Amino acid sequence: MNAPAPGAALAAPCLLRVDGLRKTYVSTGFRSLLGLRPPRITQALDGVSFALQAGQVTALLGPNGAGKTTLINILCDLTRANEGRVELAGFEIPEQGRAARRRLGYCSTNDRSFFWRLSGRSNLEFFAALQDYPREEARARADEMLRRFDLQAHAEKLFHTYSAGMKKRLGLARAFLHEPSVLLLDEPTSGLDTRSTDELLAMVRQEIGRRPKTVLWATHRADEIERLCDRVIVMIGGRVHFDDSAERFLGISRRHMVFTIEALAPAAGSDAFTEAMARLGLQCGPVNERGELALVGHGDERALSGVLSAVIAAGALVRQVQRQAEPLHQVFSHLASGERAQPATHAAGA
Repeated sequence: MNAPAPGAALAAPCLLRVDGLRKTYVSTGFRSLLGLRPPRITQALDGVSFALQAGQVTALLGPNGAGKTTLINILCDLTRANEGRVELAGFEIPEQGRAARRRLGYCSTNDRSFFWRLSGRSNLEFFAALQDYPREEARARADEMLRRFDLQAHAEKLFHTYSAGMKKRLGLARAFLHEPSVLLLDEPTSGLDTRSTDELLAMVRQEIGRRPKTVLWATHRADEIERLCDRVIVMIGGRVHFDDSAERFLGISRRHMVFTIEALAPAAGSDAFTEAMARLGLQCGPVNERGELALVGHGDERALSGVLSAVIAAGALVRQVQRQAEPLHQVFSHLASGERAQPATHAAGA
């Protein structure tokens, strides 16, 4: 998914604005109540600010305990912030919470929010009624969502008989049911296989294109960022440590990508070859009985290209190259240390 063209986001209306959110939790145990020790104070959010425009899909990332759940609960008006301001589709939260919630669609990982002994259709009709749709219109909206999310053949089945993928699709149908301006999708693909994930991503992109919306997509999967998202916000320790295009975020991830080069070692001068590889920052594995070895390094495409040229120049014959994206938790560590999205220009350790 490519980032919006320069100036495109500026022309789009702002549908979600978060300004200086702070949230503190105070935990009191038995010893605290007796005055034997002070209560434990947790700063869940510490000055979180961002603004989302219509037409954007923004990934919300961060390690466990980063404050993502607290942020989503505040945006859903389920938790009150200690400080800060939230404006959703022109309405203040919590002051105008009821009006704001009518413009909000939410899909969580918790399918317990559905009625398990009701059919998919009955569930959607119930939630449409909560949005003040008259009975006939609620039925029409439910039928439309069942059709759009390919659930017509399962409309009368009880929810507890649905597969994981069907439950996810019904969750999205409920989120889109009242045509909200802002969508909060909390790990909507968790627990799905590759095929179901592909179908879900395609459905979300299609639905977003129907009318102007903004989407905050909480995820732990880097492939979803590349395929769906325009922008990335990374929270660490209750603060925003990265807020930029998906392309720039993926650039940081690729810079630390792990690559393994399977090569045929030069016939002579093995010690000199090993020393040359070490100067390139490569871990050089043992040579097997066929003269093959594995070289492991880190870097993006530019770093890999430079390393391959040096390996060939040192007399080795490259047979295969494998690449693996760096885990997100390690990318978070780079961002927490202040690393910015500058392109790599040389091999690691070179």
